[in-house]
Amino acid sequence: MRHTCATWLLLGGATLREAMELLGHASISTTGNIYGHVLDEAKRRMAEQMNRLAED
Repeated sequence: MRHTCATWLLLGGATLREAMELLGHASISTTGNIYGHVLDEAKRRMAEQMNRLAED
């Protein structure tokens, strides 16, 4: 449940800091190390969106 919550938070635009505080991690690096793959996916999605906007 925690992993799903964190994944949805980050994909929905929450910052690492916001997710860290909600999940109760003592360090932002803990949150980033565990859920970093979510951020990579979000970066890909944002890049694709920017490409679509640039093509218009």
